[in-house]
Amino acid sequence: MINNKLLLQIKLAAAIALADNEFSNSEIKSIKRWYENKIEELSSTQQKKLISDLDKELTNLKESEILDELELELIFFEINLIKDRAYKYEALDLSIEVMAADSTIHPKEVALMDQIVDELELDHTTAKKYIRKQILKMVKPPKNIDIEGLLKINPTISNKKAQKLLRLEFDKWNSASTSTQTENQRKNALIMIDLVSRVREMYA
Repeated sequence: MINNKLLLQIKLAAAIALADNEFSNSEIKSIKRWYENKIEELSSTQQKKLISDLDKELTNLKESEILDELELELIFFEINLIKDRAYKYEALDLSIEVMAADSTIHPKEVALMDQIVDELELDHTTAKKYIRKQILKMVKPPKNIDIEGLLKINPTISNKKAQKLLRLEFDKWNSASTSTQTENQRKNALIMIDLVSRVREMYA
């Protein structure tokens, strides 16, 4: 029988995957890898049965094409009933991993991620750290990253404020480019420096 706590985290991650109307194979693999790791302590027979059940749930979620607002509200409600911040952050981390799995971060994904952080009463600064970590781990080079959305830069913000936010973001990626552990992470950090620089030019 599928643990409801596990299923709620998977549903939240699926909502992120569906947000941009494209549930990619990389996002599916990310979720599958996560729940396969979560049940490693079970016997091989139990694992086989549970993975089969979870695979069916994931297929159903993918075929649903979208989780509507009512379904999302129910997921948030049930997660909040658990009253376990570590569990909530684990759900957030999985959602962010899935969001970054296809090397893109769509504005709709960013909007939903902000909603998740607010609804679960988590910390936006911590969420941004998780996002940067996942961008560094991208196997393929980052592309189509909604930098303005991630930094909450919108038409109501002055160019001066936008420049300040972008400069801070530039500094974080510049620091990451010299402190990363692998060559791939360094390359991703350098790409993010270039992407942030391009956005900065728009607010000069």
